[in-house]
Amino acid sequence: MGKNPDTLSVKQVATLEWIRNGCPAVDASRRISASSLHRRKLVVVKGRGTTWKASITKAGTAWLEQHPTPNAEVSESDPGDLFARVESAGGHLAIGADPAVKAAYQDLIRQSHLSPARPKGWRLEMTGSGYGSGGPQKIALVRYWEDFVDLVPVPVPDHVARYHPLVKAFLADRDWQMVTRDHVSRAARILQAVVDEALRRGFGIVATEQAKQGLDSYRASEVGRGQLVLRAPGGMCAIRVRELAGPGGKPLQRYYGPRRSGQPQWLERRDTEFVGTGDLELIAEGPGIGFNAYRVRDSSTMTLDERLPRVFRRIDMQRLESEWREQEREREAAERLRRWEAAMAMAKVAYEEQSRCDAFVETSRDWRAIRRHREFLACAREAAASLDGMAHDDLVAHLDFAERRLDEMDPIANPTVILPRIPAPKPDDLKPFLDGWSPHGPDGFHR
Repeated sequence: MGKNPDTLSVKQVATLEWIRNGCPAVDASRRISASSLHRRKLVVVKGRGTTWKASITKAGTAWLEQHPTPNAEVSESDPGDLFARVESAGGHLAIGADPAVKAAYQDLIRQSHLSPARPKGWRLEMTGSGYGSGGPQKIALVRYWEDFVDLVPVPVPDHVARYHPLVKAFLADRDWQMVTRDHVSRAARILQAVVDEALRRGFGIVATEQAKQGLDSYRASEVGRGQLVLRAPGGMCAIRVRELAGPGGKPLQRYYGPRRSGQPQWLERRDTEFVGTGDLELIAEGPGIGFNAYRVRDSSTMTLDERLPRVFRRIDMQRLESEWREQEREREAAERLRRWEAAMAMAKVAYEEQSRCDAFVETSRDWRAIRRHREFLACAREAAASLDGMAHDDLVAHLDFAERRLDEMDPIANPTVILPRIPAPKPDDLKPFLDGWSPHGPDGFHR
């Protein structure tokens, strides 16, 4: 009877984790622990020396799911080792759901960001499953575009001689400026700085209504919130500036009726009284910035003006992400086409082989039938001898015809009959040999 698998040492658990991850590196010290795990039926060990192999069993996988991974395995690692472990696990390293282990790995991941072992353009990130990411965790290798994008200064002018038409429209639309009167001028200069930098980069500047054309409803609503829209290489990017509200605003009854005061509508239609702070926030959202809005704001350590370069860095990163995803789509499409063409070539060979086999079996079946027909023909000739006159002559002529036809059909008497004539396959003829691929192209259904 196997030993109780619930009483594993830290080293045994680390070995079980190592085996689950595919034994990523040669480690002779793990083999003794692996033998004890084999006796507990948590792993299967085969071979010796260079042929030694170990694989986890269902019971071993269940044990790791039911028992948190001890922190000893994490403490044995360094950032460089973690990169190797993630890569050897296929890009996703499972670490269980224990909060202590998760915290230890998060610290190791933070260290890995500064490790010389980190590949340029990549970094480690933790992902989870389950509600609130409380389920089993994985460490994944993900793209990191900041390695390729520099921060470029975006100066905000102290005075603007001539505003862009969309910034002029912002200044004129007092109802929806989202900024109190004392800070409208600064908000306009920030918007003008964004326009100037966008034009320097070759971006287009468009109004929100024009930018919404051709977008789905979600993206159109994002773009529609902008005070102006940049047509960036990665897609439309809506820009809006607003003033941050301070605490202490009294509750208000939201009003949807006709104008009843001289204050702007953005103030009149609030749920709470707006307490101005003078601190501004810039929000960038839309396809050109990614799936989530990107925000920069005034703080005690840095002004919004100083943070503007981050917005354009984010736009550049989204461009790189879009280009990479397009390249990945093209690569995947090319790989799918290659696999489909290989499947089609194999299907045509299989179709021809099956057709030849079917033809051979059918010819053999016909030959057996022809032998029976010849036996009948011999008996019929004996019976014809009992007839006289015209009846005898007609029957003999008929039997001669039958014999000639049998000679033509007989694959032994006429060996050319054995060689099959296989027609070119139609799409439906290939379906049984395509293992789920469509005969009409690589984008059809396949398993």
